[in-house]
Amino acid sequence: SVATLRANDPLEGDLVSDQVWLITRLDEICGQNIDSLDEWLEAKARPVERDLLENNRDDGFVRTKFLAEIFVRELAKRRAVWCWFQSDHESAAMWSIYANAGVAVKTYAGDLIGSLPNACDFQVARIKYVHRTAASSPSHFDPEEGKNQDLIVRPYLIKGIEYEHEQEVRVATTCPPDEKGRLVKGITVPQLVKEVVISPLLPFEEAKAIESVIQNHRWESTAPSVRRSSILGHIAESQEDSARIRDCLVEGHHPTEPGLPFPLNEL
Repeated sequence: SVATLRANDPLEGDLVSDQVWLITRLDEICGQNIDSLDEWLEAKARPVERDLLENNRDDGFVRTKFLAEIFVRELAKRRAVWCWFQSDHESAAMWSIYANAGVAVKTYAGDLIGSLPNACDFQVARIKYVHRTAASSPSHFDPEEGKNQDLIVRPYLIKGIEYEHEQEVRVATTCPPDEKGRLVKGITVPQLVKEVVISPLLPFEEAKAIESVIQNHRWESTAPSVRRSSILGHIAESQEDSARIRDCLVEGHHPTEPGLPFPLNEL
């Protein structure tokens, strides 16, 4: 769930440009049912929030602020997201942060959507990266812009520009508010998995073991292709190469080549 992600990243799903815009947009969506939404939000308020709401019945600004915060918090408990990286090239940052000892599963947008079960409703969307405060920036979030009006009430599809390296596509669906997420069954794995790419940071022996496990798995259809990440070029493509590189990196050991001119002989 978005709430679970927020436990480690307090900025997750919290990019509301302005509480007034959020509540105004909710008013437009709910129409005559807005009073029911307000009652529901007040019922979900924490004790201190409930007291402040009660003591500021005539202060629209204070009420808007707290109702918006409650809405974002409660929505985060009820939306589960599946995060993908979309790019035409590999990312050193993504390998390092998320899969330095793992693999990347490659798919295509159409295959991702087609693999999802029909029994559930899903939203599939690119994350919009925006500046949190710089109003003069082209990436500033303008709540009056047409497409942004729907994003105001879906803050889990907006992130600060500092996350732009993730180039994220999210699959979002509902989840129970008292659970940490949701297990989606019925995903069509052969349609989803087009290629498995092994981390460039894994030792050669581990990479070969993973490749063997994937190739020997009893797939329902053709096994996906498996390859080592190309981000390091052709480094460590054999066990001998891997051992040689490790030897060269031993502290105090500096391989030399006779006849190198200064300053290469010192480097």
